[in-house]
Amino acid sequence: EEAQLDGQINGVFQVKLRDKGPIGVIRLDAGQGELRVKHEEVWETFAWKTLQLNSDLGDRAISSKLQLTGVESGHLEVLANIDPRSEQKKLQGHFDINNVDLSALRPFVSQVEAIKGQLEGRGMLAGTLLKPLVTGFVQISEAQLSGGDLPVPFQQLQLRADIKGEHLQLNGGWKSGD
Repeated sequence: EEAQLDGQINGVFQVKLRDKGPIGVIRLDAGQGELRVKHEEVWETFAWKTLQLNSDLGDRAISSKLQLTGVESGHLEVLANIDPRSEQKKLQGHFDINNVDLSALRPFVSQVEAIKGQLEGRGMLAGTLLKPLVTGFVQISEAQLSGGDLPVPFQQLQLRADIKGEHLQLNGGWKSGD
């Protein structure tokens, strides 16, 4: 047993399948909960106070909103609209990442013993469902990474990824060693 999920999911699933495509609503609410992941005999916990997915399926648009709010800090929101009429399933939307404590990612990064810092980001979604184009940024600030498989610790890590479609530009710096 390497992972445990503690929580409940409540939902509404009202979908009618038609020749033109599905129509209806999907609402999933996981309320408060936690995911526990075992790493080297130690259980790491990722806890949330809000985890919701809301989707409206219609003839002209499929609109979905995903929200995740951590127990101690951080919020992630993704809003995506898909045009079901277009052959390529055109996509538009945005994402917003606010004040996410990087230590919440610890259960998912087994190569690192300690992780601290803040994650922020914003951007737009475009393109198609199978070939999305993202424009925006993701930024790590005041981060520290150490232990595990890292040969040296990283302190005062600042890293910004500017994303423009298929291009990514990284800028940043850190202190390491003495």
